[in-house]
Amino acid sequence: ETPPGPLSQLKISEIRIDTPDTFELQNVGLAADYTGYTVAVSDDYSNINIVNSITQPLGAMGADSVVFWDDSSGSGQYWGNNLFWSSSGTGWVIVIDASGNVVDSLFWNWSAAAISGLNVTINGFNVTGADLDWTGIGASFVSACGDSFRRHDDTDSAADWAVGCEAADFGVPNADINLGFSGCLGDRSPATASIDSIDPTITCPPDETVTVNPGEQFTIPDYTALATAADNCTTSPIITQDPVAGTMVGVGVTVITMTATDEAGNDATCTFEVTVDEVLGVGDSELSNYIVLYPNPTQGSLTLVNRTTTELLSAVITDVNGRIIKTVDLSNSGMNTEFSVDALATGMYFVQINTASTSIVKRIVKQ
Repeated sequence: ETPPGPLSQLKISEIRIDTPDTFELQNVGLAADYTGYTVAVSDDYSNINIVNSITQPLGAMGADSVVFWDDSSGSGQYWGNNLFWSSSGTGWVIVIDASGNVVDSLFWNWSAAAISGLNVTINGFNVTGADLDWTGIGASFVSACGDSFRRHDDTDSAADWAVGCEAADFGVPNADINLGFSGCLGDRSPATASIDSIDPTITCPPDETVTVNPGEQFTIPDYTALATAADNCTTSPIITQDPVAGTMVGVGVTVITMTATDEAGNDATCTFEVTVDEVLGVGDSELSNYIVLYPNPTQGSLTLVNRTTTELLSAVITDVNGRIIKTVDLSNSGMNTEFSVDALATGMYFVQINTASTSIVKRIVKQ
């Protein structure tokens, strides 16, 4: 696999500042088109802001190829005039792209302060010290070198040029430049991004059975908190139910459908059944009519009023899932029995009031 990062880098790779003054650019990596790029050089030992009157344009370069210039009149790579460099002097080379951005630069024998004060115009673009990739002092090219100084790293500082005078091979790509990647490079193929098409998963609550008084209906509660859902992308898929909470249903079996939907619109469903039964038995209707729970809804305190002669045994409070929350002993109770539901969470509950022979169910709402 091709590693991340640029597949081509344009770098100043080699330079000689003795006769004939010569320097080289290397395209490290795949072939690239540098049309619109400009190469500029210095033209004064004491004033860093003097630019040689000639600049050179760049064009397409092959993979790991080089281009170089010298100031030897009549040579095939003649710069066009004298490159004003020497082993005892200062100098620079700057490469900018078609938008005026500095692509690479090399400074030698200049102080860091002088380099930071650079302010020149190249191909109509103003280039200052703040625009440079170079950091720190210039490279140290103070010894006479009839061969060349060669680049060995990409820190954009004097450290890249610290080896000293080495054998020159202008026109030949430098294998020791220590840039690019090992192995074979290839252009990256465009990746096709696909929208998430995987449905979430959802698990419904278990089936449940509830009881109501004869002639009453059951109010479907909100079951979404009791269902669980997961998805490969969306952390918390949205869960909805049908019929919605608050729907009234009569005796029989009602199928509840729960749906989980992820951010991409994928959904999944599951179902469970709610069975509604009526409380049956001789005298049950009369018993239900004369046993009252109030206030309903309640803030936390309930009073059970028994206007019958039937002895009550207990009151069992369950939640909408049939789980027993609290049991109240009603043996030896009188007409009025008070008990607290302060500890219950807000919601709907069922109170099953038991006698020796039958039971009735009342629905209460805790606020």
